[in-house]
Amino acid sequence: MRKAQAATEMAIFATLILIAISFLLSYIQRIEDRQYLIMETFRRALWKANHNNASVSYSCIETRRQVDLFAPLKGSRSQESASSSVFWAVPKVGEEPNSLAFYKINEDEIQYQPENFKFEDIDTISETVSTEKFTKTQTPSQIITRRYLKLKDTITFIFKDKNGNEVMRITQGLDEDGKYRSSAYSKEIEKERIWKTSF
Repeated sequence: MRKAQAATEMAIFATLILIAISFLLSYIQRIEDRQYLIMETFRRALWKANHNNASVSYSCIETRRQVDLFAPLKGSRSQESASSSVFWAVPKVGEEPNSLAFYKINEDEIQYQPENFKFEDIDTISETVSTEKFTKTQTPSQIITRRYLKLKDTITFIFKDKNGNEVMRITQGLDEDGKYRSSAYSKEIEKERIWKTSF
């Protein structure tokens, strides 16, 4: 009786530890992704300003698949954003410096004129369709466990003006390299893991 109770308590305790580790890993990864995106946005703005002798405004939206201990093949989606402005212009006397604006949404970069492309808000619509299979084959000398995933993950970004009217729409899909881009909006990703235990 006591052994059964101890085993039950250990199972509950181990589950709680796994949940805590999962949250901790996810939190650490999100902090690192956020810091990386801030630095990457600044570097891109600096490069654009230097090569175009201009004042540059650069904004990024980055979507990633995060680690998830309870869905290791599928993972979970997270999104970060950052902006940076760099003034690197030496205009001729009496002339205004060039002014450029860019928006990078995952792997798609857009250059726009702020006076012609005015938006106040971005709505995000996401759709995930997945098929998961788990099989176990056992023989007298071996156990083979197979986990299979087919995943289609699409995100639509809708830019809206101050009146709520749609200005622009971009639909992206998850690609083989784990990044989202417009060219992969209808793509399905397949993943498989096989574990073998021999006796």
